[in-house]
Amino acid sequence: MNVPRWGQLCLLLFASLAVAACSTTGYGTKTSPQIPRVIRAPSEISPELVPHAARFVELLQAKGISVGRTDDPRALDMIFEFKQNITPTKSAI
Repeated sequence: MNVPRWGQLCLLLFASLAVAACSTTGYGTKTSPQIPRVIRAPSEISPELVPHAARFVELLQAKGISVGRTDDPRALDMIFEFKQNITPTKSAI
């Protein structure tokens, strides 16, 4: 098949970009991450979220994470945030 010179250059450029786009850099470690197994319970929960908070806590406890008071400085803080508009409710750890 006879491909014009500019076609060969385009194919070479495309192949080079495809290979460059696929190259990745990865970093690995042999240590396990240290994940706190206790989450500080929120000091207050919006009344709209109270019916759902218990189920959320149950799911965490089923995974072996306790929720409550702790003095552990590495513990995560549980936050329930409710907005009155129709956008999705957000919960975060």
